[in-house]
Amino acid sequence: SCVNIFTQASLRFNFTYIKQRESTVNINDMSVNHNLPAFHFCGFRKFAENEHHITRISTEHILILMFSGTLNFSENGKEISLNKNEFYIQKAGFLQEGKRPSNRPEYFFVHFTCLMEEKLHGLPLFGNYDYNSVIDSITKLNNAFLSPTSSFFEKSFRFLKLLEVLDKSFKEPENSNIKRALNYIQENYSTDITLTS
Repeated sequence: SCVNIFTQASLRFNFTYIKQRESTVNINDMSVNHNLPAFHFCGFRKFAENEHHITRISTEHILILMFSGTLNFSENGKEISLNKNEFYIQKAGFLQEGKRPSNRPEYFFVHFTCLMEEKLHGLPLFGNYDYNSVIDSITKLNNAFLSPTSSFFEKSFRFLKLLEVLDKSFKEPENSNIKRALNYIQENYSTDITLTS
C-alpha cells in the first residue's frame, strides 16, 4: 500500500540521516554540557547609605550585575569592590561578609546552581559588561520570575538568554593582563618586541 511504501521510505531516510550524522560527529568533541546553570530566583537590590553586605555561606552561586554605586564585601577573605557596569559571580560554599559599608549600590542579582570552577561555561567570574546590551534580558528575566503564569522553562530560558547576552557583551576589565598586553603590542608594533621589553 501507499502508506507502507511511505513508511519504508521514511525509515530509510531517517536511518541514512542518522548514519551520516554519526559519521560526522565525534562524540568526544561534542560541547554538550549536561550541567547547565539552573535558575532559582532573581531581583533588584538597592542599599541604603552605609549598609553592609550580608554575611553568609550561600548554597547557590549568585550573579551580580552592577548599575550604580559601589558594593563592598569579602569572599573567603578576599576584599571585593564592584562598581557600575561590572558583573561578579559569587561562588556557592564561599564565606561572603560585609566588613565594610557599601556606597549605595544598585544591582540585579540571580541565584543559580551548576558545577563551576573559574568560569561559567567560558564566562569569567568577574568582568565589565555593556548595560544597554543586557538590560532587556534582565527585564525579561525579572518579569518572568514575577509572573504567576510563567513556567519553569520560560524562567530557565530567560536566564540562559541573559547569560548568552552577557557573554556576548563581556569586556575584559581595563586593568587586565590581556588588555595591557594588547595595548603594549599596539604601541610598539613597529619596533622589535622581546620578552624582556
